[in-house]
Formats: sequence, C-alpha cells, structure tokens
Amino acid sequence: MRCVLQLPKQRLMSERPFTDFPVLVDLNRRTGAKMPLCYHHDKACARFFVDIYQFIYDPILAEVKSARFFSVMIDGATDKAILEQEIVYVRYLDSTKRPKNVFFSIEHVKRANAKGLYALIMGAFARGRVDDWKKRLVGFRADGAAVNFGKDNGVQALLKRDIAYLIALHCVAHRAERGLVDSLKELYKLKALHQNLKWLYKHYKFSPKALHELRLVAEALEEKVLKPTNLAGARFLPYIHKANKIVCETYAVFVTYFQDLISTEKIEAKPKALSELSLNFQKDSLTVCDAVEALETCSLKLVDLQFQPTEGMQEVIDAVSETGLFRGTKLKYVNEGLILFLRKKVIDVLIKHLEKRFLDLQKGSVPLKCSIFNPSQWPSDRQDLAAYGKQDFADICEHYQPLMDEHSVTTKMLKSEFILYKSYAAARTLRMPQIFSGILCDTERCKQYKGLSILFEIYLVLAVNTAVCERGFSCMKRVKNDWRSCLGTEQLSRLMFSSIEGPSMDNFDAAGAVEKWWTSGNRARRPGFNPWQQEQEIRDDLYEDLVLMDQDAEQEENVRQEAISDELGLEAENVAAGEKRLAEALDDSDESDIDESDIDTFFKDY
Repeated sequence: MRCVLQLPKQRLMSERPFTDFPVLVDLNRRTGAKMPLCYHHDKACARFFVDIYQFIYDPILAEVKSARFFSVMIDGATDKAILEQEIVYVRYLDSTKRPKNVFFSIEHVKRANAKGLYALIMGAFARGRVDDWKKRLVGFRADGAAVNFGKDNGVQALLKRDIAYLIALHCVAHRAERGLVDSLKELYKLKALHQNLKWLYKHYKFSPKALHELRLVAEALEEKVLKPTNLAGARFLPYIHKANKIVCETYAVFVTYFQDLISTEKIEAKPKALSELSLNFQKDSLTVCDAVEALETCSLKLVDLQFQPTEGMQEVIDAVSETGLFRGTKLKYVNEGLILFLRKKVIDVLIKHLEKRFLDLQKGSVPLKCSIFNPSQWPSDRQDLAAYGKQDFADICEHYQPLMDEHSVTTKMLKSEFILYKSYAAARTLRMPQIFSGILCDTERCKQYKGLSILFEIYLVLAVNTAVCERGFSCMKRVKNDWRSCLGTEQLSRLMFSSIEGPSMDNFDAAGAVEKWWTSGNRARRPGFNPWQQEQEIRDDLYEDLVLMDQDAEQEENVRQEAISDELGLEAENVAAGEKRLAEALDDSDESDIDESDIDTFFKDY
C-alpha cells in the first residue's frame, strides 16, 4: 500500500494529472508489486491525494496555530478557466524563530471589492480553524490597488477597524516598479526605449522568419545574437535590464538589420542598480530595515553614476568623442554633451520618483523606528547610548499599547528591558534579525525580555513584499493549465500546497501517509478486499452451470442423432439386399413368366 500512495506523490511533484496513475500502477505491477485492482483508476488517486495533502498540511497548520504573531500577504490573478483567484500567504516564525512564508490557500473571488476580499481572508482562516487570527495578525501586505489600500473602505481599513495596531504596507517590489513607470511618463526618451524594446520582443516572437534573418546577419558579422526578451513579468525591473542588455551587446547586428531604427542615446538608459534593487526587494527574508537600506544603497549608486559612468556608457562616450563609431556603426545626432545631460536628467528623475514612492518608509514611520534596536547605528559614547532612541521607543510602545495590555506588559517594564537590551546587544557583531532570533530561541532570555520579545517577533514577521505570491501564481499556471482547466478551487489549493510546501520525493514519508489513509476513513480499510468479488464468483458459478447444461444437452442430441442414423442405415441395407435378390431372381427366370403380383408381394416382404 505504501507503493500505492507513493505514486500520487510522484504525480504531484511532476505536476501531472491524476489520469497518469493507472499507467504507473501497471508499470509497478510488472516489477512484481502486488497492487489491489480496486484502486486501479484516477478517482482512487484523487482520494489518496486528499490524505497525502492532509498529512503534509496538518504539521504546517499546527505551526501557524502555535505562532504568537503572523502577517498576511495576498495577491490576485486570473487562471486558465478565466476565474479570478486570490492567493493567501502567511508569514510567521518557525521553531528556530526565523521568518517563514507559507502558502495558506487560494480562494475564488466572488466579489472583487474590499468587503469581498476581507470575507475571503476570513474564510481562509475559518477553513484552517484559526479562530483567533485577528488577535495575532500584525501585518498586511498587498499590491497598491485601491481595493487593498483605500483609506476609508480598503481591505487594510477594514482590518484596522478590528486591529488598531496593524501595519499595512504596499509591496516594496511593486513600488520600485511604479517609480520607474512614473519616470517613463516624465522622460519621453525612456518611454520611447520602453516601446522599442516591446516592439523588438513582439517582432521576433511572432516571426520566425525575422529571427532567422537576424541570426544570418549576426553570422555574417561574426557575432552572437540573443533573441529579445519580454519586459513583463513578476520581476519587472530585472526583465527590463535583461532586454536592454541584449540590445546593447548586439547593437551592431540590430542596427544593420533595421537601418538605424534604434537611436543611440537610449543605450544604458536604465542602470543596473534598479535591477539589483528589485531583486533585493523580492527576497523572502527581507525586513523593513533591510528594505530601507537597499533603497539607500540604490540611491547612492544612482548618484555615483552621475560622476562615474558604467562600462557600457563609458564605451559609448569614448566612441562618440574619438571615432564616432560604436561597435562598427556610425552614430548620428549624438555627442558627449548630450549623453552627459541625458544621464544626469534620467538619474535625477529616477531618484525623485523612488523617494516619492517610499515616503511611508522614511523617517518617522513606526516600522522604521525599529532601527533603534540595530547596534550598528548606536553611538559609541556611553551617555549618548543611554539616551539613544528614547522618543522612538516611546512611540513604538504607544502604537502597540493595546497588544501590550493583553500580555500584561507595562511601559515601565519595557523601558527597563530596553536598557538591558542595549548592554546585551552592544557587545555583539550580529545583524539585528539574528540578535532577535537568538533571544527568542533562549527561554531564559525570553522571560527576561517579556515585553521586548513581543516587539522582536512582530518585527521579524512583518512582511514587506509579495514576491512569494507571484511565485505561487507561477505554480498555479503550471498546475491548472489548458488541459486541467476544470480543476475546482479546493482541489487546486491542495495541489498547489503539495507542490509548494510539500517535501521532495527523497524526504517524503510514505509510511506516514499510509497511516493517515488507514485511519482517516469512516470504516476500516480493506486494501485487499474486492467488494465485487462475491458477485463475480456467483456469476462464474452460474456461467459454469450453464456451460454444463449446454454440454449435456449437446451430448443427448448427439446420441439421438446417432440412433436415428443407425436406424436409417439398417433400413437402407435391407432395401439394398432386397433389390439385389430381386435382380438375381429376374436374371434366373424368363421375363414372360413373372407376374406383376409376384413382384408386389416380393417388395412387401422387404
């Protein structure tokens, strides 16, 4: 039976349909494995999978229920059946006190308004039987749609009516993308570059002939060319950087092919720093302070580009100032002064819109005030350290005062614990999340920092991006494809959970899944019992009786036919003998002496 439950797991890991299960059963039987025929169909595989899913889901659900605080991340997309689906992720601390993002469920959106999404979140926790989720919810993350972050009637507003200390943040990865979109509206050259890159991708994607001709041109120029890539995707900015890089590296091939269709001043218009920023914003372990630090690093890199251009930009500048040729192509309408002017303008606009998009993470926000716990920012003087962060700490305590009251923590206790924390953390060179996890893993120190441990745990579970939701939708597209578009939302959620959160085949405990299956039924399992076996035996006995009856009837008929044949044969012999004797008698006598009455008498005798 362990082999039977191992096969559905293989199908799930490869994201194949249930109809492949009977084929695998046949293959397993050929190797000598004994497989009950009553489970030899796809419906049995679907029933097995429910127990496998429950076996994987129960431990993770137990972790969520035991977590003191967690955050919720949601995002929406349309599946292959043109149904609006909303994905729900939960971020909590695992047994090692490290933040963990877990796929919780995917829900069909019946009403795409704030109340509908709010009811959807409530339904997800109700199905998981997490009844007190509002008492433990401290963070909410989503994209910047008005339905999520409407000031009065958005999802975050509805949540804050019940949870006053809830911190709702717009995904930082989406903000970086929107900052670039804002800059496109202000700089027409960036917008033109964006449109040209889109056109290049569509031109070569839908025209194999054009792609073949482009490769022939590259072969004639003895250069390598890559197919232009799409600008859209979950990681918007890295996609743009990749598409721009392909154009820059094979600039001579494209110019030769299109005859100056792409203008030179657009080269290196989007620096790599934005791509690196977007990738940093998509990390699962990202915290609020890490996001602010990554944003500041990106701003510094952009400012540095005004004085120190990248290698690609320097190559263009040298080509313009010296020969006027860039990779063998004559540049038109371009000079060094224009390049420097455009570079400065682009960088200034990007910095302005990025800072505008991250105003709530600037100085003064409650999440950013948690940086007072970072030892790397503390002053070295002892007196300054004692007074450091008092006002910010008071603001944090005031924000979470309702939560502190529930756990019987007073402001006086928090102030004494903060002083004690400064003496503890000042002697350590670890990063702030590592210090927090170390304290939360130590039972004695948790008792010592009864109030601060609450703040530490809240800080670690505060999610700042929804990149994990985008990865979840990638899984949804693989599971619910064109050939499985009729999958229901409940079964889709199970399949996605097994694919995202389930163990690998090497670590899958098939024995545990068998035990779950064995004990989950309403009545005792009988894997070797065929409920149709008795009926089949009765049918076989009736068939044998009918066969025997047919055989007896056939034998009797054969005997009767033989008797008739023997009787007819005897009569024929007697007639033949009489004819022979008559013929002999006719031969021995004259024809005139024979009377007809004598002949009749002779035939009557025979």
